[in-house]
Amino acid sequence: MLSSTSCFADALADRIRSSLQQTAQTSGLAARHERFYEVAQALRSEILELVSEEPDDLAVLKCAQAFREETQSFKQRHAIVRLAYSPEVDQRYPFRDEMEQPILITTLEPTGRSRDRFERYPADAVWPYLQADVTPSQRGALYHRTLVCRRMQRADLNDAREEALIGERGVFAARDIAVGECLGVYGGRLLTPATYYTCLDDSFVLSTSAGGIDSWVDGENILAMANTIFAYERGKADRQAESGYNMEAAVFEATSRCGRRFAIRAFFATERVAAGAELRWNYRYAPDLIRQRFGAHAAV
Repeated sequence: MLSSTSCFADALADRIRSSLQQTAQTSGLAARHERFYEVAQALRSEILELVSEEPDDLAVLKCAQAFREETQSFKQRHAIVRLAYSPEVDQRYPFRDEMEQPILITTLEPTGRSRDRFERYPADAVWPYLQADVTPSQRGALYHRTLVCRRMQRADLNDAREEALIGERGVFAARDIAVGECLGVYGGRLLTPATYYTCLDDSFVLSTSAGGIDSWVDGENILAMANTIFAYERGKADRQAESGYNMEAAVFEATSRCGRRFAIRAFFATERVAAGAELRWNYRYAPDLIRQRFGAHAAV
């Protein structure tokens, strides 16, 4: 005889499938993701309550599996496509919404702060990358006269254990770069809690939360292609290296033309960088994340 928990879990599994599938009928891409997120969070709370009561009940486990399957199905079928990098991406305004419309910044705090060295950087150096009235070619030139993105070669590696980077993208100095020079802003699609939840790959996602409002940016432009440096244990990536970086991000709180508040990251050179040298920055990944994605615990 089925327990009351099992009966409830079976009914909840059916409701999970029908409720999450119905969200796909919502008109408008942004509204569809918001509706899915709202329904998914409510269902998730019910599942967690069941799991806390009967963690080993087969019906409860099937219920959780149904939730994972429907969530992944929605993400796959209604994904908001991330732009693949090309030099043309740098010609776009650095921030866009899910409909690829630019999110224009109108105010920026006077100075930005770096997390690594507690340096302060002026907003005046960042504004050229945020102007709305420049042509795409002018905006792209701001980046490309200083930076170039190309595929990594063996000769580019800092360490032989970085072999996985061969063939991947890296960012290099197109000319000599002075200490403190602004290199641009980390740009891409801004994410709400809903669109972050439905994001298929968060490898390039950085927080842009400000003023108690949660948001993120899914990096797409040239600065999102820059690599970091790991320290190794037994030949495997284990943690962020303590040194070796030559640029850092400064955080500036911003307001868009439509009143949206978020934080942006502008990059500055922390030392003189010779033309042709690779630019790297500290991602500040937690050691556990590095081991899971790149190190001893990475999936083969």
